[in-house]
Amino acid sequence: LYDTRISDSNVEDVDDDLLVLRGHISVVFHLLETATAMVHYCERHLPEFSGKAGIAPEQIVNPQELLGALINYSISYADRYILEARSLCHRMLRRYSVTGSVTVPVPRYRGFHVRPSTLIAKIVNHYGSDVEMQIDEERYDASMTFDLFRANEKLNARKKRQLAKEVSKLRLDEEAEAYNDVPGTVRKAVQMLFERNQIVIYERDITIDDLEQWQDESFNEFIVRCLTQLLTQGKIDIQLDMTATFVGDRRVVEDIKLLAENNYGEDDFGNNLPLPNQLAYLRK
Repeated sequence: LYDTRISDSNVEDVDDDLLVLRGHISVVFHLLETATAMVHYCERHLPEFSGKAGIAPEQIVNPQELLGALINYSISYADRYILEARSLCHRMLRRYSVTGSVTVPVPRYRGFHVRPSTLIAKIVNHYGSDVEMQIDEERYDASMTFDLFRANEKLNARKKRQLAKEVSKLRLDEEAEAYNDVPGTVRKAVQMLFERNQIVIYERDITIDDLEQWQDESFNEFIVRCLTQLLTQGKIDIQLDMTATFVGDRRVVEDIKLLAENNYGEDDFGNNLPLPNQLAYLRK
């Protein structure tokens, strides 16, 4: 393919790395040729020669030495050259890539937790391009799972503000009986927010630790603190319409868009969802 499409072309004249790539391809090809010959000899001819009369043992290639050359030379160096060629291709593709951007919804199930962050990073690393995720003024390296985790700090802060805003609309502090039944009031708040499609409930058993109202804390603030504990424990989650923008290699951001369109491979309760064939490489 290289010799047909690239060799002696204008592109080859202006990009010295292409000749280096051609050399890597050639070296790997010949190393695997020798490996194939060695494997064929060991598999087909060595047993045949070993049982034939009239063939002296010294005429037969030592199988241990042959296998040593196969593994430690042919396959080992082919692997090294393939890895170096992959790195070389990644560097070259960065020069040829077309920059694009896409704005997608933040993962609905607990934000950028393990699954969506890992899949996004795998997409970026599959292409080897530099891609950045942007949420408001913050920037994150989309190739690093742990850097994507950092975005949850911003998401959780916004969820808590949204929670306080929605609780204030419930006017629970106007119900005198609420003061006598804090657990019941918390369950009522959860139910009301759920009915208004403001939260998702992951556990039916909504209980809280023994929290006491602080001296200068309003009753609404106390209820918010109780619900925040449920949020931290993963028993509920806030419905938050936020978006993230990915900027970089257009091929990468298009695959990230496709991943987002398929709910980042999970439903609203964290269960696996099948991914389209275009993203099959993520399951390897």
